[in-house]
Amino acid sequence: MNRRQVLAAIGMVPTVGCLATDSDSLLGDDSRSDTPDETVDTAVEELVVDCETKYIRENVTGDNETVRSLQPRVEATDIRPDGDFVEVRSTFGTAISHSDEPDLHADYEIGASYLVAEDDVYRTEAEAGDPRNGTRIDC
Repeated sequence: MNRRQVLAAIGMVPTVGCLATDSDSLLGDDSRSDTPDETVDTAVEELVVDCETKYIRENVTGDNETVRSLQPRVEATDIRPDGDFVEVRSTFGTAISHSDEPDLHADYEIGASYLVAEDDVYRTEAEAGDPRNGTRIDC
């Protein structure tokens, strides 16, 4: 075997398994997994963001406060036997306007955990707490 043949053989070895397409399986058709995707559904994440927005507007801020830039964001998700677990973090500001005094401003950062079960939604702000030990939310 001359030098060119050796180099050609070496160059082909790493690419042997890379030529399969999505419809091909190197292990045969029986190796494909039928397990469902283990991520929380986007609709559940959107529900939790809506629930958190509603909760903050109704329970955290006062009637005379104007909420500014409230956009809860999903930090983590997990599928559990009793439902979908979602952690959210909300950073926002509020302002209270007075006619004869300067406006009062406050900044908030709130973390919460939600458990979306089949018929119920639970919320807690405890760092390591179980949302079921928190508040049942109607949203």
